[in-house]
Amino acid sequence: MKRLMIFMLCLWMLAASAGAENAPLQLTVTGKVTESSRLSDEGLRILNTVLSRLMIRQTAFPDGERAELVIDGKVMWSVERRMDAKGTVVIFSDMQGYRTAADEPDALMLLSSTGREMHIPLFAPDAYEASAADVYDLMHTAVEPVLQKSTTTVQHAASSPRYDRYTLTAEQMNILWPKIVATAQPHFDRDGGEKEYWQMAAEVVFTGDVRIKRLYDTAGKELGIQLTGNGILLGTERKISLLMGYTKGKGGSLTLSAKALKGKDNLKINASLKERTKEEETIYTLNCDFTHVLQGETKSGDFALTLKHAGDAWSGKASWQQGNKSLTVEGSVLQGADGMQGNAIITEKEKKKVLFGAELLFQTEKTQQPEERQVPMKDLSGMTQERARTVLYPEEMTLMRALMYLLNDLPEEARWHLTHELRTDNWHTGDDVPVINDGEQWIVEEDTP
Repeated sequence: MKRLMIFMLCLWMLAASAGAENAPLQLTVTGKVTESSRLSDEGLRILNTVLSRLMIRQTAFPDGERAELVIDGKVMWSVERRMDAKGTVVIFSDMQGYRTAADEPDALMLLSSTGREMHIPLFAPDAYEASAADVYDLMHTAVEPVLQKSTTTVQHAASSPRYDRYTLTAEQMNILWPKIVATAQPHFDRDGGEKEYWQMAAEVVFTGDVRIKRLYDTAGKELGIQLTGNGILLGTERKISLLMGYTKGKGGSLTLSAKALKGKDNLKINASLKERTKEEETIYTLNCDFTHVLQGETKSGDFALTLKHAGDAWSGKASWQQGNKSLTVEGSVLQGADGMQGNAIITEKEKKKVLFGAELLFQTEKTQQPEERQVPMKDLSGMTQERARTVLYPEEMTLMRALMYLLNDLPEEARWHLTHELRTDNWHTGDDVPVINDGEQWIVEEDTP
């Protein structure tokens, strides 16, 4: 339950912060569980009795966010996260702060043992245009382009009738490539969630000439890029090709392929965004899929998102699929004079079996930015994750006390019933279980009310 609560907070923080670029915004969330493969009908009833006393309140502002667990109308636990030039500061319960470097998991992620595995694979559609001038300035230091009048087609985007062609030797490209990646990354990976993939891209070593097309639309504005060349990726020499472009109001696409010259290693990523307006309704459709074959092991997955916008109303559906498991979020939002209100239905499945279902109700309103608090600070930068979690142990205990308060009002039999059904094998085999020393014997016995 602790990990579920912190994971929910991570999601609220990532979601709400996106809407607070101009003014602080407060998001209030309540909800119930509608289905669970681990709970009986009675267990589900007890859990929803507990959840009816719980509310998550999230305040997002331009340089950070704050989340609070509100139980019976009282703030029982809080976490505040702020970003600055030095990294990320997380403050728990307005008492203790923890600093991590910008490229490290912050204290909230460390506490929950979660990363950004389920983050939405989106970047701003204008990311390429925003980075293009700086990227091509770098290339101009090595080679001058040649204008070509020829049509290049990018799915959903406008037609490109001409382009600038850059041809770089392997030596020239290997000098420029890490700089190009570093220049483009902040525009595409704005929340830092894709750091490891950008690092992998920066480590590509090209083995032959690289050809790059700087695509323009009919008005001469930036439309996209096409890159082809051979290079070593993850220890394998591959044929690498990239085609990417976007036109506001129409859409665009990205196609990346890195297939081994010998063997079956292959990386393929496809993404397309279509924008269309019909009468007074605008519909955005995004589809992403990937396949990665490396040393005989295959990983694949896909993400799909549909958003509809008409007047003050938004509705949509997002789904993640990887292997046999899928996660779907479907909801609607109505914008009013004082804020937004809406609902979201979450469904997790394994094949066709529903593992978990929940319904969330939320509303937003403008608010004041929280005052910056001066608290004792501990620096976790450079620590191993195991060591950092040890330092964060007191914060885990504080959260556990808040959750124990939430469960304490349950009758003993109901509390036993709920915790018994929610328990997994990790309760005696997980990482948090003490290691048995040689010669030591102990038995855990469970008393049934």
